[in-house]
Amino acid sequence: MINKNVIWLFLVLIFLSCNKGRDSNDLREMLNSNNVEKIIEASNYINKNKDTSLVADLLKNSFDPRISHDIRYYGMSVFKVKMSVMKDLTAFSPPRKITYKPDSVIIKFYYDISKKRGWIE
Repeated sequence: MINKNVIWLFLVLIFLSCNKGRDSNDLREMLNSNNVEKIIEASNYINKNKDTSLVADLLKNSFDPRISHDIRYYGMSVFKVKMSVMKDLTAFSPPRKITYKPDSVIIKFYYDISKKRGWIE
């Protein structure tokens, strides 16, 4: 017969191995990758967890017009996803509508808010 402590240890290990949490280094690497899907996935994770510690990385390369062709994110541009995340994090709508085309006015708007809130240096 298997000891109950061994069973509990086994269950805890399974639980921990199934944890899909990501650390800041993983997210930073994803945001700075050349893979559109990884960038979008990291941006969505930041939005879901309201993690403002990576705003500088989120705003980096915001002028990226590439569009995903992956079924999960089909038709989404990197710019639109990143700016939509910034809209959710700041709770402020930008001065112009966020579209798939990069817009420096929107990027500057969210950069200024982030700077005032101390999210970026």
